[in-house]
Amino acid sequence: MIASIKANNAQRASRKSSYGDLKSFGSVSYGELIDHKKMSPSDFAAFKADLLQKKKAESRKTWLLVLISIPTAIGLIYLMGYVIAG
Repeated sequence: MIASIKANNAQRASRKSSYGDLKSFGSVSYGELIDHKKMSPSDFAAFKADLLQKKKAESRKTWLLVLISIPTAIGLIYLMGYVIAG
């Protein structure tokens, strides 16, 4: 038993970590980096208003998709029941 524990410890010591040599593959670019910390208060207010406008537009798109998808799904289920029945 002690010999197997020593062998296991020796194997553990010689293992290499899978995460030890992580390297970035390729070039990753997320667009131009803009430093928002150096904005004037009026620029920051305009930036916040633009973000709010984009958020509202995204929310409207999501609700529109939901409002179109639900009746379409209900209609398809009804149609499939009608076709299968007869």
